[in-house]
Amino acid sequence: MRFWVGEYQIELAPIEREDMPQFVQGGGLQSYVVSRYLGSSGFAPVLADEYEWFDKVRSEQASRAWGIYVLNGGQRMLIGNTSINNITEGVMSHGCTGFLIFRPEYWGKGIASHCHRVRAWFACTQMGLVQLRSAVYEGNEGSRKALERIGYVPIFHERNRHFVDGKYIGITSFSLINPLSAQWNLWWHGDAIPPEFQTARRRTRAALKWAEANLELG
Repeated sequence: MRFWVGEYQIELAPIEREDMPQFVQGGGLQSYVVSRYLGSSGFAPVLADEYEWFDKVRSEQASRAWGIYVLNGGQRMLIGNTSINNITEGVMSHGCTGFLIFRPEYWGKGIASHCHRVRAWFACTQMGLVQLRSAVYEGNEGSRKALERIGYVPIFHERNRHFVDGKYIGITSFSLINPLSAQWNLWWHGDAIPPEFQTARRRTRAALKWAEANLELG
C-alpha cells in the first residue's frame, strides 16, 4: 500500500528478513530517545532479538504486520513498522494496534497519522474488524494525538505502569469502533452512544475516505 505524505512517498509492505538490521543500525531501537516509551525498561535489543521478533510475527496467524518504507526513486528505506496484533474473530472481532518509527528524523512529519489512516482502512474495510485497541504511555503526546486524530477514544488510564526519567508514568488505553454501519450498529446494538464516540466516528469516516482516495494498492 503506497501513499504520499507531503514530499515523502510511503509504502506499507511486508518486512523482509534482510531488512531487520535497519532496526538497530545507527541507533534505532538501541537509542533511548526511540525506545523510552516502548515499555522496555532500558532493554536495548540487538540484531538477534529483531530476528526472533521477525520469525514470531511471520508465523503468527493472529497478526498483520507491515514495514514502513520511504521510497526515493528506486531506493526503499525502512523507517519503522505498524501492525494489528492479537486479532480475534467472532461477533465482536477486534485487534490491538502498534506503531513505531525508529528514525527520529521522520518524526513530526505526519507519517504516523497517515499510516494510522491506512491501517484503519485495512482493518475496517478489508478485515471487517469491529474494534481496534491501542495504548499510549503518559508523555508520548505525538502518539496520542496521532491516534485521536483518526478516531481513537481514550477509555481508561492505568497509573504507574512504567518508569521513565526518574518517575513512574501511566498508560492510557484507546478504542476505535469501525464506523461502517454493520459493525457500528453491532457494537452499540441500540445503546445510547456517547458524544465522544459520535465525534470519533466522523474522524474515522474521514480517515477511511482519505485512504480510499489516496491509496495505491500493489
